[in-house]
Amino acid sequence: MDKQGMSPVKIVGIAVVVIIAALFVVAMLVPFCQPRVKNYAVMAVAALRSMSTAAENYKYVNHAYPAAIAELLKGQPPYLDRDICQEGTPAYQYRCDFTASGYVLQASPVGEYRKDRRNKVYTIKTGGVLTPAQ
Repeated sequence: MDKQGMSPVKIVGIAVVVIIAALFVVAMLVPFCQPRVKNYAVMAVAALRSMSTAAENYKYVNHAYPAAIAELLKGQPPYLDRDICQEGTPAYQYRCDFTASGYVLQASPVGEYRKDRRNKVYTIKTGGVLTPAQ
């Protein structure tokens, strides 16, 4: 047996295995290195449903819808814990119209999220009916 070292075929074979292993490691680590993207549309729909449920519960107790979101914040216990219409989110702004006979709640994408076709304008009207406007 000759002990001159490794043949060129073995060197190429080892190099291929090392390159494949490196690509596999990189492919496994990339998802963990990227920041998580929040699904703001789901959060917007959840916020609208929360406000709608609060308004419906208010009507059940008081026999009329609240005239403003402030009435949902000051009850004992409060129907909502924060003013979602005023705060908004990084991706959505809210429009909240309350009257004694009903409400219209709307979430609209803002900024760069408006450009993404998957982000729609969502509306909930009296009775809790959700409709995507776009």
